[in-house]
Amino acid sequence: MATKTQKTPKTPGHLSQRSQELWAEITDSGRWSGARLAILRASLEALDRSDEAREQIASQGLLVKVDGSKMLRTNPLLRLEASSRAQAMAGLERLRLHYPAGGF
Repeated sequence: MATKTQKTPKTPGHLSQRSQELWAEITDSGRWSGARLAILRASLEALDRSDEAREQIASQGLLVKVDGSKMLRTNPLLRLEASSRAQAMAGLERLRLHYPAGGF
């Protein structure tokens, strides 16, 4: 059985600045078990992946040329962004945390 931590858990250093701020805000509101912290960490990592994909999509565009052909295809990062954001939201929902109506 998971034990509850007694103090505010240390913020994982590999998270983005935004995710580190979210971590601090969320974990400051009570005691967290190791399992719940793992879900929170994975959710924020997925949110960071989604944000990174969004940044690359913004610079590359929604359509890209693939394999040197002249044909345009949907940017494959769109799938990564969508699935990563869905993973982040699912984790937050599992923790029964509320996020802004418009998403992150």
